[in-house]
Amino acid sequence: TARALATLNKEGATDKVESLLLTSAKLLRNDLAYNNLADFYSLKLRAITLDTKTPQDALVEQFRTTFSKVENAALMSIQYDPTNGANWQRIGTLYQSVIPFKVKGAYEGSKVAYQKLYDLSPMSPEPDVLLARLELVNGNKDNVRKLIDQALVKKPNAIDVMIFRSNFELEDGNQTDALAWAVKAVKTEPRSPNTLYQ
Repeated sequence: TARALATLNKEGATDKVESLLLTSAKLLRNDLAYNNLADFYSLKLRAITLDTKTPQDALVEQFRTTFSKVENAALMSIQYDPTNGANWQRIGTLYQSVIPFKVKGAYEGSKVAYQKLYDLSPMSPEPDVLLARLELVNGNKDNVRKLIDQALVKKPNAIDVMIFRSNFELEDGNQTDALAWAVKAVKTEPRSPNTLYQ
């Protein structure tokens, strides 16, 4: 794995790196090895979405093939360790990232993955925030507010969640509410660089 990552840093997402990571995954047979493979394919997937030179038909086929590889690697990491919340978050983030490309079942898959985090960390606000961001991508604004409220019940001093809410309200045209949430974040932690920037 170390050799593959060193090659990736030096040469980029090449076939050589893919071969090294596949070999590593087969030998190690653990979630970390498959996470590295998923990250590699994610880099390739992102490059495809940014490609403006390749013909559209070819890009669509490349996207489908590479997305399938990311998905399979991420699912294998869950198979090896379903108790690791980061594995569920990884595939949830993957599905969420392809919602704008109209991938069938992406929203549902992301939601299921994030909800698994509730089972692993029921008192953590993180699943609520992840689901709120998912609902935002999917255009469900009322659900965004409900989930942010749930997160703040679990962690009332979570300034990152307050800032998220402030930015969300601002983008939704609610300047008064946006300002109120920004002020609340500053009052909660006045010395935080995040609140000062806000």
